[in-house]
Amino acid sequence: MSLADASIVEKSYGARGRVGVKLVRPAETRRLLGDVTASLADRLVDRFRLLVDKVLADGN
Repeated sequence: MSLADASIVEKSYGARGRVGVKLVRPAETRRLLGDVTASLADRLVDRFRLLVDKVLADGN
């Protein structure tokens, strides 16, 4: 199920077929995301991704 299917975001199509998304209920989504606690594995993956992104950006 996608975020659009779950009525969390609305999709729109702009110039050159670019897809835009807008939160349907931003305050409720913000509140719910505040209740989420990332696991250790999630945090490690996020940090690794940031490190790889930085290394790739510095290499260009």
